Amino acid sequence: MYDIVYNPLRTKLLNEAEEAGCRIVEGLEMFLHQGLAQFRLWTGRDLDEAAARELLLAELG
Repeated sequence: MYDIVYNPLRTKLLNEAEEAGCRIVEGLEMFLHQGLAQFRLWTGRDLDEAAARELLLAELG
């Protein structure tokens, strides 16, 4: 199960799915990877994934 909401990081849907034993993917992952792909398309360069994740978590967390 996935939820494309990234703020809040954990939604009620994700919590309930995890409790039911589902594998979950938080919306932050989709947001992050879309941003990484867009950066690559626009600049031709790769952005450091770990640094981008830290930045997003600092802003959203």
